[in-house]
Amino acid sequence: MKYIRHIIPWLIAAGIFYYLFRQYPLTELLEATQFLSIPLFCAYAVIYFFYMWFLDCWALARIMTRFHIPLRAKDLYQVRFASYLIMVVNYGAGQAGLAYFIKRLKHASLSMVVGSILFVVLIDLYWTINLAFIGSYFASPVVRGVPLFPIIGLIWLIATTLILLNIAFWKFKAKNRFVKWMQEHPASMTFRKAGIVDYGWAMLLRLPLHIALNTALYFVAWTFGVSVPFWKVVSSWPIVLLTGTIP
Repeated sequence: MKYIRHIIPWLIAAGIFYYLFRQYPLTELLEATQFLSIPLFCAYAVIYFFYMWFLDCWALARIMTRFHIPLRAKDLYQVRFASYLIMVVNYGAGQAGLAYFIKRLKHASLSMVVGSILFVVLIDLYWTINLAFIGSYFASPVVRGVPLFPIIGLIWLIATTLILLNIAFWKFKAKNRFVKWMQEHPASMTFRKAGIVDYGWAMLLRLPLHIALNTALYFVAWTFGVSVPFWKVVSSWPIVLLTGTIP
């Protein structure tokens, strides 16, 4: 069993890479490297990955600790590596694996841990919508004659309204039995305790990750010898990320 436990993670990793290379043939990837400065690309990829990994673990630990699941960033280093690999195939499965690990590590309620992770996911989603809204205002994108700014603006307005209603809902003392059960469930603890200040604080913690995410394409293009205006990237790329995030 000890041998099997050591070999299974490697088999899972091999399966994920097999799946990826079926989706993106290795021959096409090798053709793309003809235009690539491999040393420059590898250097940037390593710096980018460790920057995102460290800040992600640090921010997660701070947010979890604030809502009664005390964690240190180094507690999450190993499992975050694994969850990133799983998220390549399925985002939800990667987050579920992270929640299960924290539950075992801290002997905390799985519902409580899942609630805290969902809070972080909500913060990240709201940042994606905010940055796409700002980008669409400056970039004024048009697809097949349809301006996207009014659509993204409506999404931003709905998201902001829902965030405020969400905060009010968990603070409201309900009398309905079902609503009261929802508010008192361990999964809702983070949302129940979080006020507007907590949301703002969590958004500040996650901001450095979104800055890196939304500027990465500029540096990646540079490693291929392509010069894309920086302002064009930071105004347009958040819209692409929002389009991919919605499904």
